[in-house]
Amino acid sequence: MKPIFHIIIGVVISLLLWLHPEINYLAVLVIFLSSVLIDFDHYLYFILKKKDISLIKAYNWFLKKRDFLISKPTKEQKKYKSSILIFHNFEFLIILLLLILIHEIFLWILFGIIIHLILDFIETFKRGFKNTKMSLIFNLIKNKNKKEFNF
Repeated sequence: MKPIFHIIIGVVISLLLWLHPEINYLAVLVIFLSSVLIDFDHYLYFILKKKDISLIKAYNWFLKKRDFLISKPTKEQKKYKSSILIFHNFEFLIILLLLILIHEIFLWILFGIIIHLILDFIETFKRGFKNTKMSLIFNLIKNKNKKEFNF
């Protein structure tokens, strides 16, 4: 999903959550920021893969990669490596759940990330995209014998 949609929906949901009496402005800010900044792992992945720090090139590379995969049938999509994204996975959610025991701010971060991931899943199914990012460990294992993107 394009960042602008994450920003718009993150703002709307964060403001709606602000109506709850136990959610203050700091919680709203943390929820919003975590719902958008989770995508920083895409940028990190691009930097490691392409040895380039251009944010614009990273954005365009991921769009090109997404469009390429979406244009392929499911069987063909599965032949390509998934991006290894450190924040878009089940394992990171477990870490956040454990960190909630330390401080409640991690609960707000978890809310923001769940908002983001729900939006990502909606787009995944809407576009017929089958290359998912559910588990970091699973993606590392399944990527072993798959094709690399050469663009």
